[in-house]
Amino acid sequence: MPENGRDERVTLVYRALVSNRFAVDSVETGPSYLRLTCHRFDEYGVRLEYLFILCDVGLDRPSSGAIESLARRTGANVLVIGESAFNLRSVSWDQFVNLCGGPVRSWLPFDLQFPGWLEKLGKNETIPELDGKPDDLFEELVQLAFQFILGDRVVRYGQARAFERVPDGLAFAGSDLVILYDSKAYANGYEVTAESIRQFSSYVDEFNGKYASRIGRVFAFVVTSGSFVNGRRSMSNKSNDLYARCQTGLVFLNAEELGKCVALLKEQPRLRNVLNWRQLLSRPELKASDLESAAHAILADGVIG
Repeated sequence: MPENGRDERVTLVYRALVSNRFAVDSVETGPSYLRLTCHRFDEYGVRLEYLFILCDVGLDRPSSGAIESLARRTGANVLVIGESAFNLRSVSWDQFVNLCGGPVRSWLPFDLQFPGWLEKLGKNETIPELDGKPDDLFEELVQLAFQFILGDRVVRYGQARAFERVPDGLAFAGSDLVILYDSKAYANGYEVTAESIRQFSSYVDEFNGKYASRIGRVFAFVVTSGSFVNGRRSMSNKSNDLYARCQTGLVFLNAEELGKCVALLKEQPRLRNVLNWRQLLSRPELKASDLESAAHAILADGVIG
Protein backbone atom coordinates (compact mmCIF):
# COMPACT_ATOMS: atom_id res chain seq x y z
CA MET A 1 0.00 0.00 0.00
CA PRO A 2 1.35 3.50 -0.79
CA GLU A 3 2.64 5.23 2.33
CA ASN A 4 0.14 8.11 2.17
CA GLY A 5 -2.77 5.67 1.82
CA ARG A 6 -1.49 3.67 4.77
CA ASP A 7 -1.02 6.79 6.89
CA GLU A 8 -4.63 7.80 6.18
CA ARG A 9 -5.90 4.37 7.26
CA VAL A 10 -3.87 4.53 10.45
CA THR A 11 -5.40 7.92 11.24
CA LEU A 12 -8.93 6.78 10.37
CA VAL A 13 -8.78 3.56 12.39
CA TYR A 14 -7.48 5.47 15.43
CA ARG A 15 -10.23 8.09 15.18
CA ALA A 16 -12.88 5.40 14.61
CA LEU A 17 -11.88 3.57 17.78
CA VAL A 18 -11.59 6.67 19.96
CA SER A 19 -14.90 8.06 18.69
CA ASN A 20 -16.53 4.77 19.68
CA ARG A 21 -15.23 5.13 23.25
CA PHE A 22 -12.26 2.80 23.05
CA ALA A 23 -9.24 3.79 25.09
CA VAL A 24 -6.06 3.05 23.12
CA ASP A 25 -3.52 1.64 25.60
CA SER A 26 -0.62 0.93 23.25
CA VAL A 27 0.24 1.06 19.56
CA GLU A 28 2.84 -1.05 17.75
CA THR A 29 3.63 -0.37 14.11
CA GLY A 30 5.44 -2.48 11.55
CA PRO A 31 6.14 -2.15 7.83
CA SER A 32 2.79 -3.73 6.96
CA TYR A 33 0.67 -3.77 10.09
CA LEU A 34 -0.61 -1.67 12.98
CA ARG A 35 -1.43 -3.31 16.30
CA LEU A 36 -3.61 -1.43 18.79
CA THR A 37 -4.25 -2.69 22.31
CA CYS A 38 -7.48 -1.09 23.54
CA HIS A 39 -10.18 -1.38 26.12
CA ARG A 40 -13.61 -0.02 26.83
CA PHE A 41 -16.34 -0.58 29.42
CA ASP A 42 -19.69 -2.21 28.68
CA GLU A 43 -23.03 -0.97 29.98
CA TYR A 44 -22.40 -2.82 33.30
CA GLY A 45 -19.04 -1.17 33.86
CA VAL A 46 -17.06 -4.31 32.99
CA ARG A 47 -13.71 -3.62 31.32
CA LEU A 48 -13.32 -5.41 27.99
CA GLU A 49 -9.89 -5.84 26.36
CA TYR A 50 -9.42 -5.70 22.58
CA LEU A 51 -6.54 -6.22 20.18
CA PHE A 52 -7.05 -4.66 16.74
CA ILE A 53 -4.62 -5.49 13.94
CA LEU A 54 -4.72 -3.39 10.78
CA CYS A 55 -2.97 -5.37 8.04
CA ASP A 56 -1.65 -4.39 4.64
CA VAL A 57 -0.79 -6.91 1.99
CA GLY A 58 2.82 -7.86 2.68
CA LEU A 59 5.13 -10.47 4.18
CA ASP A 60 6.27 -8.64 7.28
CA ARG A 61 3.32 -9.32 9.53
CA PRO A 62 3.15 -10.69 13.06
CA SER A 63 2.65 -14.45 13.03
CA SER A 64 -0.73 -15.93 13.86
CA GLY A 65 0.85 -17.84 16.75
CA ALA A 66 2.39 -14.69 18.22
CA ILE A 67 -0.92 -12.83 18.09
CA GLU A 68 -2.86 -15.76 19.55
CA SER A 69 -0.29 -16.06 22.34
CA LEU A 70 -0.59 -12.35 23.10
CA ALA A 71 -4.39 -12.60 23.12
CA ARG A 72 -4.25 -15.50 25.59
CA ARG A 73 -1.94 -13.56 27.91
CA THR A 74 -4.05 -10.43 27.88
CA GLY A 75 -7.45 -12.08 27.58
CA ALA A 76 -8.14 -9.68 24.71
CA ASN A 77 -10.72 -10.03 21.96
CA VAL A 78 -8.77 -10.07 18.67
CA LEU A 79 -10.00 -8.57 15.42
CA VAL A 80 -7.97 -8.35 12.20
CA ILE A 81 -8.88 -5.48 9.88
CA GLY A 82 -8.10 -6.08 6.23
CA GLU A 83 -6.77 -9.05 4.29
CA SER A 84 -5.61 -11.75 6.64
CA ALA A 85 -4.07 -15.18 6.40
CA PHE A 86 -4.47 -15.54 10.14
CA ASN A 87 -6.80 -18.09 11.69
CA LEU A 88 -8.45 -15.21 13.55
CA ARG A 89 -11.66 -13.26 13.40
CA SER A 90 -11.36 -10.66 10.65
CA VAL A 91 -13.38 -8.02 8.82
CA SER A 92 -12.69 -6.06 5.66
CA TRP A 93 -11.78 -2.38 5.88
CA ASP A 94 -15.26 -1.37 4.66
CA GLN A 95 -16.94 -3.64 7.22
CA PHE A 96 -14.86 -2.15 10.04
CA VAL A 97 -15.67 1.43 8.98
CA ASN A 98 -19.39 0.60 8.75
CA LEU A 99 -19.37 -1.02 12.20
CA CYS A 100 -17.91 2.20 13.58
CA GLY A 101 -20.59 4.32 11.92
CA GLY A 102 -18.43 5.62 9.07
CA PRO A 103 -15.06 7.36 8.91
CA VAL A 104 -14.20 10.27 11.20
CA ARG A 105 -12.02 12.58 9.09
CA SER A 106 -11.50 15.37 11.61
CA TRP A 107 -11.37 15.73 15.38
CA LEU A 108 -12.94 19.19 15.18
CA PRO A 109 -16.58 17.99 15.60
CA PHE A 110 -15.48 16.51 18.94
CA ASP A 111 -14.43 19.93 20.23
CA LEU A 112 -16.89 21.12 22.87
CA GLN A 113 -16.97 24.53 21.18
CA PHE A 114 -17.85 23.16 17.74
CA PRO A 115 -21.66 23.67 18.01
CA GLY A 116 -21.18 27.22 19.28
CA TRP A 117 -18.74 27.98 16.46
CA LEU A 118 -21.24 26.75 13.89
CA GLU A 119 -23.98 28.94 15.33
CA LYS A 120 -21.81 32.09 15.44
CA LEU A 121 -20.28 31.59 12.01
CA GLY A 122 -23.75 31.03 10.55
CA LYS A 123 -24.55 34.55 11.75
CA ASN A 124 -21.34 35.84 10.12
CA GLU A 125 -19.65 36.47 13.48
CA THR A 126 -15.87 36.30 13.89
CA ILE A 127 -14.38 33.48 15.98
CA PRO A 128 -11.11 34.63 17.64
CA GLU A 129 -9.83 31.06 17.99
CA LEU A 130 -10.17 30.34 14.25
CA ASP A 131 -8.26 32.03 11.44
CA GLY A 132 -10.25 33.08 8.40
CA LYS A 133 -13.32 34.93 7.25
CA PRO A 134 -16.61 33.86 8.87
CA ASP A 135 -18.26 32.80 5.60
CA ASP A 136 -15.27 30.64 4.54
CA LEU A 137 -15.01 29.11 8.01
CA PHE A 138 -18.74 28.43 8.03
CA GLU A 139 -18.42 26.49 4.75
CA GLU A 140 -15.55 24.49 6.22
CA LEU A 141 -17.31 23.63 9.47
CA VAL A 142 -20.56 22.75 7.70
CA GLN A 143 -18.60 20.29 5.55
CA LEU A 144 -17.02 18.73 8.65
CA ALA A 145 -20.41 18.58 10.38
CA PHE A 146 -22.02 16.82 7.41
CA GLN A 147 -19.11 14.39 7.12
CA PHE A 148 -19.53 13.51 10.76
CA ILE A 149 -23.31 13.17 11.05
CA LEU A 150 -23.68 11.31 7.73
CA GLY A 151 -20.59 9.15 8.28
CA ASP A 152 -19.79 9.43 4.60
CA ARG A 153 -17.93 11.44 1.99
CA VAL A 154 -18.64 15.16 1.57
CA VAL A 155 -17.11 17.12 -1.31
CA ARG A 156 -16.70 20.85 -0.80
CA TYR A 157 -16.98 22.88 -4.01
CA GLY A 158 -16.85 26.41 -2.61
CA GLN A 159 -13.12 27.16 -2.79
CA ALA A 160 -12.01 24.74 -5.50
CA ARG A 161 -14.63 26.05 -7.94
CA ALA A 162 -15.00 29.62 -6.66
CA PHE A 163 -15.67 31.14 -10.10
CA GLU A 164 -18.36 28.67 -11.13
CA ARG A 165 -22.06 28.71 -10.28
CA VAL A 166 -22.07 25.65 -8.05
CA PRO A 167 -23.44 24.90 -4.56
CA ASP A 168 -21.05 24.74 -1.63
CA GLY A 169 -20.88 20.99 -1.70
CA LEU A 170 -22.07 17.47 -2.35
CA ALA A 171 -22.75 14.88 0.35
CA PHE A 172 -23.49 11.17 0.32
CA ALA A 173 -25.52 9.19 2.85
CA GLY A 174 -25.00 5.55 1.99
CA SER A 175 -24.81 4.22 -1.55
CA ASP A 176 -28.11 5.60 -2.84
CA LEU A 177 -28.62 9.05 -1.30
CA VAL A 178 -27.12 12.12 -2.94
CA ILE A 179 -27.41 15.55 -1.28
CA LEU A 180 -26.39 19.01 -2.49
CA TYR A 181 -25.99 21.76 0.09
CA ASP A 182 -25.36 25.49 0.43
CA SER A 183 -24.21 27.34 3.56
CA LYS A 184 -25.21 30.97 4.06
CA ALA A 185 -23.50 33.12 6.71
CA TYR A 186 -25.90 36.04 7.25
CA ALA A 187 -25.91 38.39 10.24
CA ASN A 188 -29.67 39.04 10.10
CA GLY A 189 -30.84 35.70 8.78
CA TYR A 190 -31.00 34.28 5.28
CA GLU A 191 -34.20 34.44 3.24
CA VAL A 192 -34.94 31.83 0.60
CA THR A 193 -36.65 33.71 -2.22
CA ALA A 194 -38.00 32.82 -5.65
CA GLU A 195 -34.56 33.69 -7.05
CA SER A 196 -32.95 31.32 -4.53
CA ILE A 197 -35.24 28.53 -5.73
CA ARG A 198 -34.26 29.18 -9.37
CA GLN A 199 -30.59 29.07 -8.39
CA PHE A 200 -30.92 25.87 -6.33
CA SER A 201 -32.94 24.27 -9.13
CA SER A 202 -30.21 25.08 -11.66
CA TYR A 203 -27.63 23.40 -9.39
CA VAL A 204 -29.76 20.26 -9.15
CA ASP A 205 -30.56 20.13 -12.87
CA GLU A 206 -26.92 20.54 -13.84
CA PHE A 207 -25.79 17.85 -11.43
CA ASN A 208 -28.49 15.41 -12.52
CA GLY A 209 -27.69 16.04 -16.16
CA LYS A 210 -24.06 15.06 -15.59
CA TYR A 211 -24.22 12.31 -12.99
CA ALA A 212 -27.74 10.93 -12.45
CA SER A 213 -27.19 7.96 -14.76
CA ARG A 214 -24.11 6.89 -12.77
CA ILE A 215 -24.75 7.75 -9.12
CA GLY A 216 -28.44 8.67 -8.98
CA ARG A 217 -30.46 11.87 -8.83
CA VAL A 218 -30.14 14.47 -6.09
CA PHE A 219 -32.55 13.53 -3.31
CA ALA A 220 -32.42 16.72 -1.23
CA PHE A 221 -30.97 20.21 -1.33
CA VAL A 222 -30.01 21.40 2.17
CA VAL A 223 -29.56 25.10 2.93
CA THR A 224 -27.83 25.94 6.22
CA SER A 225 -27.63 29.34 7.93
CA GLY A 226 -27.45 30.90 11.38
CA SER A 227 -31.15 31.74 11.10
CA PHE A 228 -33.82 32.08 8.43
CA VAL A 229 -36.18 34.93 7.65
CA ASN A 230 -38.68 32.40 6.29
CA GLY A 231 -41.32 31.15 8.71
CA ARG A 232 -42.45 27.53 8.84
CA ARG A 233 -45.22 27.93 6.27
CA SER A 234 -42.86 29.73 3.93
CA MET A 235 -40.26 26.96 4.38
CA SER A 236 -42.82 24.35 3.42
CA ASN A 237 -43.92 26.37 0.38
CA LYS A 238 -40.34 26.93 -0.79
CA SER A 239 -39.56 23.25 -0.42
CA ASN A 240 -42.58 22.44 -2.56
CA ASP A 241 -41.51 25.08 -5.09
CA LEU A 242 -38.11 23.46 -5.52
CA TYR A 243 -39.68 20.01 -5.83
CA ALA A 244 -42.05 21.27 -8.51
CA ARG A 245 -39.06 22.55 -10.51
CA CYS A 246 -36.62 19.64 -10.21
CA GLN A 247 -38.24 16.85 -8.13
CA THR A 248 -35.87 17.56 -5.24
CA GLY A 249 -37.04 18.74 -1.83
CA LEU A 250 -35.51 21.74 -0.08
CA VAL A 251 -34.44 21.20 3.53
CA PHE A 252 -33.82 24.13 5.92
CA LEU A 253 -31.15 23.42 8.54
CA ASN A 254 -30.42 25.99 11.23
CA ALA A 255 -26.73 26.08 12.25
CA GLU A 256 -27.67 25.68 15.91
CA GLU A 257 -29.65 22.53 15.04
CA LEU A 258 -26.72 21.19 13.00
CA GLY A 259 -24.47 21.69 16.02
CA LYS A 260 -26.95 19.81 18.19
CA CYS A 261 -27.01 16.96 15.65
CA VAL A 262 -23.21 16.70 15.88
CA ALA A 263 -23.32 16.73 19.69
CA LEU A 264 -26.00 14.04 19.74
CA LEU A 265 -24.18 11.68 17.38
CA LYS A 266 -20.85 12.31 19.09
CA GLU A 267 -22.32 10.33 21.99
CA GLN A 268 -23.49 7.47 19.74
CA PRO A 269 -21.34 7.58 16.56
CA ARG A 270 -22.41 4.10 15.42
CA LEU A 271 -25.95 5.41 14.90
CA ARG A 272 -24.79 7.54 11.99
CA ASN A 273 -24.93 4.83 9.35
CA VAL A 274 -28.19 3.27 10.55
CA LEU A 275 -30.30 6.43 10.69
CA ASN A 276 -32.91 6.65 7.94
CA TRP A 277 -31.61 9.79 6.23
CA ARG A 278 -34.08 9.41 3.38
CA GLN A 279 -36.90 9.84 5.88
CA LEU A 280 -35.15 12.57 7.90
CA LEU A 281 -34.46 14.63 4.76
CA SER A 282 -38.00 14.33 3.45
CA ARG A 283 -39.18 17.24 5.63
CA PRO A 284 -38.83 20.99 5.02
CA GLU A 285 -36.82 21.34 8.25
CA LEU A 286 -34.21 19.08 9.82
CA LYS A 287 -34.01 19.34 13.60
CA ALA A 288 -31.88 17.60 16.19
CA SER A 289 -35.06 16.39 17.88
CA ASP A 290 -35.86 14.40 14.72
CA LEU A 291 -32.51 12.62 15.00
CA GLU A 292 -33.01 12.08 18.71
CA SER A 293 -36.41 10.44 18.16
CA ALA A 294 -34.96 8.22 15.42
CA ALA A 295 -32.00 7.33 17.64
CA HIS A 296 -34.27 6.37 20.56
CA ALA A 297 -36.27 4.10 18.26
CA ILE A 298 -33.10 2.37 17.02
CA LEU A 299 -31.72 1.91 20.54
CA ALA A 300 -35.09 0.58 21.72
CA ASP A 301 -34.87 -2.14 19.05
CA GLY A 302 -31.72 -3.39 20.79
CA VAL A 303 -29.79 -3.91 17.55
CA ILE A 304 -27.20 -1.17 18.24
CA GLY A 305 -25.71 -1.28 21.72
